[in-house]
Amino acid sequence: MKKSFLVTAILFISVAGNSQQGAMDYIMLADVADFAAFNKPVRAVIVSDTLRGGTFNLYKGSDAADNGMIFMDAIGRKWQRAVSGNTINTKWYGMKAYTLGLTDAQNDSHSKFMAAVKYVYKHKQFSTVYIPHDESGQKVYYFMSTVVLDRDITITGDYTFNNPVTSIIWRGHNTIGFKLQSTYAAHISLQNLNLTQDFVTSGYDSSAHIIYSNTFVHLKNINIPWASGDGVRIEACADKGSPIFGNADHSIIENLQTYACMNGLYMKGCDANVISIVNSSFVYNRRWGTYDDGMLGNYYQNCHYSANGKQGAVIATYKGKYYVPVDGLLNMDKRPDLFPAYWYEVEAMGGAAPWDSKTKYYSGGVAIVKNINAFTSFEHTYSESYQPPVILNGRSTYNGGVAGGAVKGGVFTRVLEGNYIIFTDSTSGTQVSKLGVGTAPVSGQSWMVDVNAMDANVLRLRGKGKASNIALGNADNNEGGISYFQGTLLFLTKTAGITTAIDNDGLYPYGFTNKFSLGKPDLKWKDVFVKNVNTDKINLSTGSAASAGNAVLSRGTVTISTTAVTAASLIFVVYNTPSGTLAAG
Repeated sequence: MKKSFLVTAILFISVAGNSQQGAMDYIMLADVADFAAFNKPVRAVIVSDTLRGGTFNLYKGSDAADNGMIFMDAIGRKWQRAVSGNTINTKWYGMKAYTLGLTDAQNDSHSKFMAAVKYVYKHKQFSTVYIPHDESGQKVYYFMSTVVLDRDITITGDYTFNNPVTSIIWRGHNTIGFKLQSTYAAHISLQNLNLTQDFVTSGYDSSAHIIYSNTFVHLKNINIPWASGDGVRIEACADKGSPIFGNADHSIIENLQTYACMNGLYMKGCDANVISIVNSSFVYNRRWGTYDDGMLGNYYQNCHYSANGKQGAVIATYKGKYYVPVDGLLNMDKRPDLFPAYWYEVEAMGGAAPWDSKTKYYSGGVAIVKNINAFTSFEHTYSESYQPPVILNGRSTYNGGVAGGAVKGGVFTRVLEGNYIIFTDSTSGTQVSKLGVGTAPVSGQSWMVDVNAMDANVLRLRGKGKASNIALGNADNNEGGISYFQGTLLFLTKTAGITTAIDNDGLYPYGFTNKFSLGKPDLKWKDVFVKNVNTDKINLSTGSAASAGNAVLSRGTVTISTTAVTAASLIFVVYNTPSGTLAAG
């Protein structure tokens, strides 16, 4: 046993005729293991060991000894560690790095880590468990089973900028690392950790994720260099009876790095929404960098993607062309050129193999937004070339940044040549239109819309309900507009209101006057031809300056105004109906 040093004053006090011994100071021990033989009458103990040491005071509460915060001595007294702040250090519980020569069970730090977690759960003045980097042994902590967290807590390690140095490895390749689960939406934060599993080159377990969560999670500065399953998988839906019951809405992921996982980040469920993924990197993942099946949409900013979806049966070649499968379709025996609905044609890239009719191909690539309801946005993303494309649903956007690979579906916008925003076709990935701002291509032009496709909509306006409007005006506040309402195109002015309407029945004056003008009085018309009329009479007035008035009538009456008729005027009536009557007027 290591020597202990007694630094105390023993006072003998006579009280009511009896002698009582009282301790006034403290004793120093070299190691927390010395508590087992300690029995001195002091009020405080100082343990000098730099890893597990500290100051301990006599404790009479109900907590049992846990060999981290509370120790028991040889005579049954409990000593509680004095702690300032809100953090519990796992070193106090004896956690240490994997050491060669010890068995896996001896190296297992799971129980020591969970003892620290349980103390935080029980004592609300504490909120954080700290795992220091360990330079001893293999410099990595070894866990043999899943860490389950189900209440508010923060787990953090040591780090430099964007480089966590506290490392944990789980035994085998079929164990979930952190499982964050809660029925009441716990808030759990994992920070500054390097997390992985035992490495294998085949026989992956796609259900063995490094981090699995069905609750609100904050991930910050997390590095996952390998996983048999997904690096991070978030599944949550607060519908009663849902197999993924929980709520992960508004989770935050920042500075996450995943490498060589099944999917770098996978999100799914009616309550896996409004999640922010910021400054994160997804590289060399076997299928998708990010697979997003959240119901309402999520937000990505300044993320990086490289070499995703290039392992296994993802990319096929046929007759010199390269293809990747559409997600969710059974594509065995679906030759790419014969079944285009099952495949996307992509640029030439590594990781491809000749198409085989007996192979089941798996989707993969940069990122996919799966749920048709989601409004997901990618801002300033850097996706490198030679990996399968970004796949967006119809409501999602990919704005700016660098898209070395293609973007299919949704809206893809980027600025080129300093003057234009480029819009890309959702199927082919090629440019179809551009919206320009500035002087190009016509001097003085403020906005320019250039559509590079036949029969395409140059401008499409869709209003709320059954109406859409274009308002037109100038600096003099003279206003008018065009409106489309319930199948009718309406022309209107500020002073007169709606003047003209066009629908399936044709062009007609709008309002109660039923008057329609074909032009100003001095306007000359070459021909006026009326094929069908809904009344029995057509009135044609030639005006004082007219030289002739002509009408062709299949039935009814023609009345010719004689206001401008003189003795020199000629009036021709072509009479082709034998049973009709030609009357003078």
